[in-house]
Amino acid sequence: MQYPEKIQIFGHDISVAILDQPLGKLPDGRHICADFHIPTNAMRVYHNDAYPSIGGTNFIHEMIEAINAHADLGLEHHKITTLASGLYQAMKSGAVSWN
Repeated sequence: MQYPEKIQIFGHDISVAILDQPLGKLPDGRHICADFHIPTNAMRVYHNDAYPSIGGTNFIHEMIEAINAHADLGLEHHKITTLASGLYQAMKSGAVSWN
């Protein structure tokens, strides 16, 4: 998957950094694979070529997080996660390309 270096959401420039390692671990041992930092409009996403769906789903997840933050939608995290998974599957299975 090719990721952009930046995206624009509602006129806000958001930087995108692709990482080769997870960001850390939660207390329960699960990896933190992505985040969106609102004050700096910066997104970080872990990508591993062996598991491209993780990076793709997390990239979509963080875009939804940014939309949620800038539009003050108040979406709960589990709903963002569900939306990201569904959108990734739909776009992947439909071979979406906007080129």
